[in-house]
Amino acid sequence: MRKERFNWNLLLELVGKYREDANRCMNVGAYFAGLVSVRAALETLLYARFLLELFDEEPAELQKYGVKITGAIIEISGGVNLHVLIQEAHNQGLLNKTGFKAAERIRIWGNKIHCSQVASGMRLPNIGRKNLQARLNDLATVSDQLLETL
Repeated sequence: MRKERFNWNLLLELVGKYREDANRCMNVGAYFAGLVSVRAALETLLYARFLLELFDEEPAELQKYGVKITGAIIEISGGVNLHVLIQEAHNQGLLNKTGFKAAERIRIWGNKIHCSQVASGMRLPNIGRKNLQARLNDLATVSDQLLETL
């Protein structure tokens, strides 16, 4: 069974790094790379928000779900994809309808440039300043809503 390990402190740093990189990409016209960074920021932000909930759980409860916490390291059995993270954030009330739609737009645009989509015969979308700015705005919406739930 696949196990994923997360360093909580590094997750928080990564969210900021990905967002900074996306803004830098916007400033220099590297819109494709900026979109990759926005999608990475969204996924990292959602992981961090959900993993935060685990710190309050009892070890026996965590073990039932295949989760182990040692200091700032969180180990999870199995994996979760971005679609599931977004849907679960919406189901739990962490994202309202507007936040859900914003997160989904980021995910869908990210999927358009994913190597499996492009390599299976789809064309790369034409990504411009307007597209990246819209996804950065979506990321800000999601970030704000997730922060409000803390």
